[in-house]
Amino acid sequence: MNFSFINGAYQKPANNLSARKTRGLLAAIATNVTAAGGAALTEAMVLDMIQGVYDARGVHQELMPVLLTNSTQKRRLSKIFITDKGYAEKTRQVGGVNLQVIETDFGPVGIMLERAMPATALAFAHIRLCKPKFLVIPNKGFLFVEPLAKTGSSEKYQLYGEVGLEYGDEVCHAKITGLA
Repeated sequence: MNFSFINGAYQKPANNLSARKTRGLLAAIATNVTAAGGAALTEAMVLDMIQGVYDARGVHQELMPVLLTNSTQKRRLSKIFITDKGYAEKTRQVGGVNLQVIETDFGPVGIMLERAMPATALAFAHIRLCKPKFLVIPNKGFLFVEPLAKTGSSEKYQLYGEVGLEYGDEVCHAKITGLA
């Protein structure tokens, strides 16, 4: 689900012959987008991205702003903000995720390491706006086990559920794409 919540491409089929697909956070962000053009991540890129969100709607500390990153960009963020600048504030656990927090001009921002993030992208998200949205199937619930057709003496079942990402107002998020 993490992969789909980050990288999913929206699909609303006309009928049940095709699967519904959730729009991931990266696909949802259309307003605050920076194309890096193959350049390496810099402090200015990160702060300009956060400032773009701040100027559009503000950075809301109660919504827990984070930088979603993969291992490659995490190492660059650590060098830029922690090793070179000493911006590290502290580390904290939020919802089972270890966040390293840096102090920026726009308040504290967590750095969230996520395997599903592409190596060439960095996202800024208000994490409390992002939550799973479950589709309830009448008389079954939102996640259930149902039998499949019986073949011979074996019995097969499938686990079924439809879950999408609710991300709130997309202008509260931002992304940098095309990083080295």
